[in-house]
Amino acid sequence: MRPGRRLPRHPQPYADELLTSWLIRLAAANGHRLPSLAFHLFGDRSVWSADPDRVFNADNRERLIQATGVPGETVDRMLLNRFEGRLSDRLVGSASPWLLVLSKLGYHGTRRSHLYCPACLADAVSPDDVSPHLSIFWRLAFMTSCPRHGTLLRDACPHCGAIFAPALNDLGPGRDWRRNRHLLFAWCHQCGRDLRVETPPASGEERAFQGRLLGALEHGVMSWSNLGDVPALEGFEVMRQLLNLLFLAGPQHLVSASVPGPEAYPEGSYRMLRDFDLPGRRALLRQLDFLTLDWPTRVLDVARRSQLTRKPMVAHLQQIPLWYDTVADQLHQGNGHRRLLKPLVAHLDLAGIEHWRDHALSAEERRRWAILWHYAQEPNKQAVATRLGVRWALVSRTVATYNAGGPAALQDPRVGRANPGKRLLTPSQEEDLRALLLTTPVSNSELADWIEAQSGRRPADSTVRMYRQDRAVHLRSPEKQARTALKGEYMPIGGSHIRPPVTEES
Repeated sequence: MRPGRRLPRHPQPYADELLTSWLIRLAAANGHRLPSLAFHLFGDRSVWSADPDRVFNADNRERLIQATGVPGETVDRMLLNRFEGRLSDRLVGSASPWLLVLSKLGYHGTRRSHLYCPACLADAVSPDDVSPHLSIFWRLAFMTSCPRHGTLLRDACPHCGAIFAPALNDLGPGRDWRRNRHLLFAWCHQCGRDLRVETPPASGEERAFQGRLLGALEHGVMSWSNLGDVPALEGFEVMRQLLNLLFLAGPQHLVSASVPGPEAYPEGSYRMLRDFDLPGRRALLRQLDFLTLDWPTRVLDVARRSQLTRKPMVAHLQQIPLWYDTVADQLHQGNGHRRLLKPLVAHLDLAGIEHWRDHALSAEERRRWAILWHYAQEPNKQAVATRLGVRWALVSRTVATYNAGGPAALQDPRVGRANPGKRLLTPSQEEDLRALLLTTPVSNSELADWIEAQSGRRPADSTVRMYRQDRAVHLRSPEKQARTALKGEYMPIGGSHIRPPVTEES
């Protein structure tokens, strides 16, 4: 069969089925090995060398649709990308702590990245169907129990300890798959024994916490203690940050006194939930559930007793949710003497701040006044920073500077203000020079000699041109000089900057 040709039999995917599960069932239904199926479908056997559930290019997607007649929406539903925007911003090309990594050698798995429920694999099946199947939720790192049966999941053979690698359960030399059709996923590729060994039930707390996370994926909002519902993406990001706290020695020691932690830790200093074995993930998730209950009392108690500052609370968050930022803000930083923002001092009312913002002389100064204008209406540094696209530290500095020094403290000293130290001539000498230029024609060299005789310094050519053109600022073009003079922002040579006054009406 050539690539793109329709397969004679293609069992329909289940609602929660994983793409590799369906491809395995597709190969079994047509009597193909997995590399052979990949060649017939995509013209390339190497599709199994990566992680098809996570990385599946558009060309292979179109070939699969053409060969099976399954709608594109159904194929997309079987890919892990369906969780983007809720579980994480990006799931392809990024290291998501919530997805189990499929480290592969060919299609021989080398990490315990597939989970299974023995009770699901033991469900009765029709002899005309290749079932059961692998659920897409079994690739999530926070899955530890089956939502349907309430029993714990497995990731290895209960007899020999070999990892659960369903891609190896295909047709091969010496294997008559048709005699064990109902065991498509239920036998160990290494010892050949049945994987459907009963597992104990999960605790009610574990099932409730897992159901909370699964509900966030389904509905787009996550229930949060004492807060109600928060956006799912924000909830998972904060959960990830709290897991990072549990990897620190201080918080882990305190939480372990109430909820035991992992017995074994993966190698390396940078850890994620996905890097732990299944028992370790169960322990971490129980601790995470403990931290998020009675929010934020427990997490603040652990942070303060561990002497954590605000920085580790927000270190890995690109966008800090406001509801979490208010919690992190309660921790001291700067050697225990954190300066908290105070309300704006009443130097100006809102109309006065708006007036100074509209007459700012530079973009930097205008941004400072814009920060104050927004902060005067909503004194929340994170909200102002998010709205204006600046860092919250800039909001803090701007408010502190304004409160201490008033409006003058926000003016930009580099733009439009008198700077006599950069001018060679005094105002009276500049008046004499104007009179000389009006009465006597002089060359640039003679003009430089005259300025040197008056000031004791030889002027540069640009300075000579500036004085000849009677310009107020070095290197400012005559056209710009005329425009700024019309606006009333600059005086002639020797003058000082004039800012439009704040009137009572404004």
